[in-house]
Amino acid sequence: MVFDLRIKQINDYINKIAPYNTQMSFDNAGFLAGDINAECNTALVCLDITPRVIKEAVELGAELIVSHHPIIFSPLKSVTAGSIAYLLIKNNLAAICAHTNLDMASGGVNDALAEAIGLQNIRPIIPEHEQSFYKLSVFVPKGYEEAVRKAAIHAGAGTLGAYSGCSFESEGCGRFTPLQGANPHQGTINTEEEAAEVKLELLCPPDLTGEIVRAVLAAHPYETPAYDLFVNEAVKQQSFIARIGTLKCDMFPNEFAYHVKSSLNAAAVTYTQGKDKIKTVAVCGGSGAEYWPKAKALGADAFLTGESKHHQQLEAAEAEFTLVTAGHYETEHPIAKKLSERLQNQFPEVRFMASAQECSPIKGV
Repeated sequence: MVFDLRIKQINDYINKIAPYNTQMSFDNAGFLAGDINAECNTALVCLDITPRVIKEAVELGAELIVSHHPIIFSPLKSVTAGSIAYLLIKNNLAAICAHTNLDMASGGVNDALAEAIGLQNIRPIIPEHEQSFYKLSVFVPKGYEEAVRKAAIHAGAGTLGAYSGCSFESEGCGRFTPLQGANPHQGTINTEEEAAEVKLELLCPPDLTGEIVRAVLAAHPYETPAYDLFVNEAVKQQSFIARIGTLKCDMFPNEFAYHVKSSLNAAAVTYTQGKDKIKTVAVCGGSGAEYWPKAKALGADAFLTGESKHHQQLEAAEAEFTLVTAGHYETEHPIAKKLSERLQNQFPEVRFMASAQECSPIKGV
């Protein structure tokens, strides 16, 4: 059976739940390979696109691979046989990569990690990215305001905190003169017109503002709608790099390290010996050890990450703080199944599967 769902729709949804514009400066998240307008019936979700994962995707008949780590970080100088880019092109596979944007996203890598080790009362900490919202004011002829409002809301306007559909309306009189060549919704060429209008005001998230404006213009009955768009410094969109939560019961540092090893099925776990029992834990999957001092200042008794450098371990040990290192792959792997399920719920007509073939490149003894 062939479905008419395009890879672009999947990419747009990923951009909505983990906006690409929140990625860190060094990153290269986004649609990186293939035909974005191609149909998609099957997609494979993984951490890394490797030859093994590509072989799995081909055997499944997939058209798309969604990975956490980007396949391209710097400009390619060549694409040779056997390289990842070559194998994707050869097998007509598209690639979407959601990296640091997915680390920070709600329901992303670090939420999945916090859940995997059983944390409760999980909340975001350590803001890494901040953008101002926009305020959109559009003038609509009376009787059309609800259609325009619904179009804006559907595109993502009017959501603030735990509230959605937020807007404000005020009535007034609009004046304009249609000039030669115009095709006015109402009025006569070269004659000043008065119209009962409604000023509709809505907040727009920075990553959705363009889409919202396009939706408003498409729903507006005027040939040339009048609208204002301002940066709203009062409202910010923040993305947080880490998560913090509490364990069901206190643990000594060595107990917590064993708990992490078991929960993540990690090959090996190392830790620095903190002086206190552990109740509140902060997590940042992958390479997140640099954030442990901020997490400690925010009340964490321990910090879990994928990899840490020697000087970071020394500093944590000297501070008598528990820094737990459990493997880059192990701390990020929980997101593959979570993201696959989330995409499956959003696009039930497509078959999404977390890779069954990828595994950690590191073995423990």
